[in-house]
Amino acid sequence: MSKKKKKKRNQKQICGADVLCAVCFLGLLLLGMTLSVVTRDIAFSAEENRSLTRRPELTWETLSSGKYADGVEKWLGDQFVARSLLRRLHIVERLAGGEIEAANVLLGAEGQLVEKLAVPDWERVSRNIEAMGQFAGDYPKVDCFMMLVPDSGELLRDCLPSYLNVGDQKGVLQEIHGQLSEEIHWVDGWTALYAHKRERIYYKTDHHWTTLGAYYGYEALREAREQGNKYEDVSGEWRMERVTDSFRGVLARNSGFAWNETESIEIYIPAEPTPLTVTYPEEQKRSTSLYDIDKLNGVDQYAVFLGGNSALVDIRTASEADRTILVVKDSFANCFLPFLVQDYGEIVVVDPRYYAGSAKDVMRDFEVDEVLFLYRGNTFVQDNHLYGFLE
Repeated sequence: MSKKKKKKRNQKQICGADVLCAVCFLGLLLLGMTLSVVTRDIAFSAEENRSLTRRPELTWETLSSGKYADGVEKWLGDQFVARSLLRRLHIVERLAGGEIEAANVLLGAEGQLVEKLAVPDWERVSRNIEAMGQFAGDYPKVDCFMMLVPDSGELLRDCLPSYLNVGDQKGVLQEIHGQLSEEIHWVDGWTALYAHKRERIYYKTDHHWTTLGAYYGYEALREAREQGNKYEDVSGEWRMERVTDSFRGVLARNSGFAWNETESIEIYIPAEPTPLTVTYPEEQKRSTSLYDIDKLNGVDQYAVFLGGNSALVDIRTASEADRTILVVKDSFANCFLPFLVQDYGEIVVVDPRYYAGSAKDVMRDFEVDEVLFLYRGNTFVQDNHLYGFLE
């Protein structure tokens, strides 16, 4: 056989193989779409902890406006048959190719997941700082504190490849500190956590700090309250109790990394429990515990702390302390609050992301002696709710 004929035959074989692969791929795609159409929609993804897009309604209005086509695309993306399996296979493929980033999450050494550091929106940051200063000026008899908790991407950068430029959150926090009003006392969360960065102060699969990390933050607050005076060591006044070993955080769920990784959650147990009442005005419910153990049976087990995020929570304690503190916060404060119980007779908690009222409403309804602004770095540098609450 001549070389020319042999070459033509090889080209035909290759072409035939390509056609066969294309036909098989299209066939599988068509089969998947057909099965997706005939099967019942799944309302909620436990793996991703979010509601999935449901089948769009076909009307002349949605069809002519293009909303139906957009809806079908999103619906198929969420309801495609075997989506969860295909998603995991895609992650495995990316890992095999050396990729370490997905859904704004970085995969570090020993499976440590960290969220990428957010780029500050300095317009929002400046507006928040200005509003905080105005608030402190309006209430001169109220002691105001601020603690920005560094994200794991800042303190655990050693677990990431050296070639990655993860940003400089420490410098951002220092810049914010420098712009704060003199009436607001700075709580140095960065130094407090950096001294313990080799300990388990962040979860492996989640962006939150652990209860141990929150305790070190509480120590920093007590130091700031004492303004340089020596404060009493109270570490022996409580113990940590493990409540679950099956926690899988939001970073793992969103990225698909470490999809079979689980870890523990610990809660704070006082050596001498202080009776308390926790009131959730908007939910119209009341509890005698800062923990919602039922949340450990769900996907978002971090919600065991305070039951998750609420607009307003009023905690009244039987502590001998007669002071009231207002904590303006994001979700990092949820596991931090139990450490305050013995220091205050009342703890008022506001999450501006959900609270529809204003700071004036809160200050009118409660006799506040202290205010703590407690946020993680990534939240604060992009937040557009705090200044609205304060103004």
